Amino acid sequence: MGGDEPPDPRRGLSAKLAGPEAAVPAGAFDAAYTVKRNAYTGGTELEILDWRGS
Repeated sequence: MGGDEPPDPRRGLSAKLAGPEAAVPAGAFDAAYTVKRNAYTGGTELEILDWRGS
């Protein structure tokens, strides 16, 4: 994959969670998060810092 190609939306987004995956609400929720580009892979990373159910 070259650097000029847009990311493949089917690939998804990796996420780091502030707790266990089972603790994430099943429905909609509010979250504090950061998004960054990985300098090594060029991929986008989402870090969920905290959440609460809506």
